[in-house]
Amino acid sequence: MKAPDEFCKFCGYFFQNIFDIYATPEDAIMFARSQITTAERDAVRKFLDQILSSSLTGRQLQELWFHSGSEVWFPDADKNRKFLELIRRLI
Repeated sequence: MKAPDEFCKFCGYFFQNIFDIYATPEDAIMFARSQITTAERDAVRKFLDQILSSSLTGRQLQELWFHSGSEVWFPDADKNRKFLELIRRLI
């Protein structure tokens, strides 16, 4: 599955040291959210709905995230899924 451009753009705002700047994951997500348009947020939300309700494994979600443009990596598939779920709730 290929992630849409809007998702990749959003994920690109998760740069390597983002959690040194923003105290919480929620703050980092809200920063990234503020960088994209309403239409892009809608596309990201729709994509997250699709992948989080699909039969994709944790490893497959990790691969999507790894290729998304984010510089943040979650070695644990469960933490990656929880972060995607948090993004979905906040976006």
